[in-house]
Amino acid sequence: MAQLQHELDEIQARIDASTTRMVRTAHEASACGAATLCELNQQGDVLRRVRADQQVIEDNLATSDRLLRGLESWRGAATNAFSSWWYGEDSTSSSGGGQDGAAQAIAAPDIRSSTTRANVAPSSATAGRDGSLSELSSIVSGLCAQANAMNAEISTHSATIDAALMTADAQSMHIQRNTQRTRVAGGR
Repeated sequence: MAQLQHELDEIQARIDASTTRMVRTAHEASACGAATLCELNQQGDVLRRVRADQQVIEDNLATSDRLLRGLESWRGAATNAFSSWWYGEDSTSSSGGGQDGAAQAIAAPDIRSSTTRANVAPSSATAGRDGSLSELSSIVSGLCAQANAMNAEISTHSATIDAALMTADAQSMHIQRNTQRTRVAGGR
């Protein structure tokens, strides 16, 4: 009986050591997940600034269209003068080509609150196996929340990047058209 009790104690000690290693590994994974979410949030900020900059480019292209229209013909100049008088301001603000993607990306949801929800702080020291398993369960639940937050952020990034690429292609063609129009207006 003593031999059996000794083997049982050794098995229990190995289980406890294994549980402790799992809890430590889960804490490390949680810290890594929190750092990853922070990085994803920073990347989202950069992408939103890119989309805002694309909106500025779009506005500048509208201004160049207006100026080129005035240079290309007397009719264009008259149209510019009339639209300035009619709208009471620079007519470039009435242009509206392709801003839907930019508006969506700039107004992309901010999921920073998910970072705090997903980052589960280590629980206080608990005694016994049940406490360790409960702590492990809590950490794993936090890891699941972090994974869902990462998925949401990556999906938002993907949509923003797709919209930015489409806008960049359209703006590139617009710039090429305006370059050609400028050459023609300049007599080259």
